[in-house]
Amino acid sequence: MLLMDGMMLERSDGGFPNESDVEEVIVEALKCGLNASFLVYSSQNSDRIVLVFKACL
Repeated sequence: MLLMDGMMLERSDGGFPNESDVEEVIVEALKCGLNASFLVYSSQNSDRIVLVFKACL
């Protein structure tokens, strides 16, 4: 599974209003993965690094 973090230029549906919603989606995606999971995101986003680490626990 490959999860990629990117910038949304427009939020027409309001899919992820805050970081806790993003964390919930990452946790559920990792739980459903049958094989190795890869996440691609900016190394400058330290909050995302912590969020992903917590999601893996």
